[in-house]
Amino acid sequence: MNIFDMMKQLKSVQDSMNKLKEELEKETVTYEDENCKITATLVGEVVDIQLKRENCKDLEDNLKRAFKELHKKAKEKVKEKTKSSLFGNMGFF
Repeated sequence: MNIFDMMKQLKSVQDSMNKLKEELEKETVTYEDENCKITATLVGEVVDIQLKRENCKDLEDNLKRAFKELHKKAKEKVKEKTKSSLFGNMGFF
């Protein structure tokens, strides 16, 4: 393989990764329990928080648990999406 073919292949990989990043920025996951509902993109940007109880004295603990679960869900979805990508097929994910 010559240098020009390698550069084309690298460009193709770069384009695929950019497309995957765009998809991950658009898709969301949601965590919901009796206290709150939080939605975030697959890259971790929180786009919505809804508190369901007026008196939420354990709010900090509830939000920490919710963010932890939300992050776990996002990682699982990213892993699923990358399995079908070039890097996933190469065993990186």
